[in-house]
Amino acid sequence: MLQGIRNKEAVTALLLIIFVITALQGCKTKEEGNNISMTSETTSDFIVSTKELAALSKQQGVVIVDARGPEDYRRVHIPGAVNIPKDMFRDTDNLKDILDYKRDRGFAVPPETAERIFSEAGIDTNTRVIVYDSTSFPHASIIWAILKYFGHDNVQVLKGGLEKWASEGSSVTTELPVIQKKTFIAAPSVSLLR
Repeated sequence: MLQGIRNKEAVTALLLIIFVITALQGCKTKEEGNNISMTSETTSDFIVSTKELAALSKQQGVVIVDARGPEDYRRVHIPGAVNIPKDMFRDTDNLKDILDYKRDRGFAVPPETAERIFSEAGIDTNTRVIVYDSTSFPHASIIWAILKYFGHDNVQVLKGGLEKWASEGSSVTTELPVIQKKTFIAAPSVSLLR
């Protein structure tokens, strides 16, 4: 039975990733002659360019989330980025509670878990969240989907991830940010699961 639940979770995650990737591939930037305006650098409601992130990175109310694993994050990350890998949502000590919640509600992350993780990362209702990962696996789309499911619509994924950011000469660091804890209130969007 546990294997069947894990298979269903894997299929659900795979379908979500395929949906996000397909949606992202359909996004294009608008060029105005040889100049690209700041607004056209945002390729959609859920993608942000490296140029726009550079302009936003020092603003209040913006949290940059590195969705890669903790080892990769410690090696190098975008300055000010907090680390929220998908594994933070898989607390093995509470696996039974997680599986019960998924069985009863159709989503594998209980709201209490999301509230704790996002609050500790400095995210609240008014926070604009930019999530990135590496190009090897779309972890950012998983964090994006969890935030969306819990009612946080002001979230975008960095186009090209850390590789594009670094390849353009933008700064990276190993320095850990000081995080001001906020209060994230989870409002599950059950309609997204239908």
